[in-house]
Amino acid sequence: TVVADGDLSVVGSANMDIRSFDLNFEIMSVIYGAPFAKQLEGAFLNDMKECTELCYESWIKQSTFRKLTYAAARLVSSFL
Repeated sequence: TVVADGDLSVVGSANMDIRSFDLNFEIMSVIYGAPFAKQLEGAFLNDMKECTELCYESWIKQSTFRKLTYAAARLVSSFL
């Protein structure tokens, strides 16, 4: 989701990559209106309460196994 200027909302499944644009035929909806934009902003702020910031120092301290797991996931992500 994207909310701009508290009035324009964009909701959909498309990612900014070639697979989404050329292969998956994903779609986005554009909705004008402050009430819907406010609802999306509220959902985002609620989601943020469950988030944990990952800084560079924490990232580099991760175990080699975890880093290898991320690398393997990146390799197969195009097949998912």
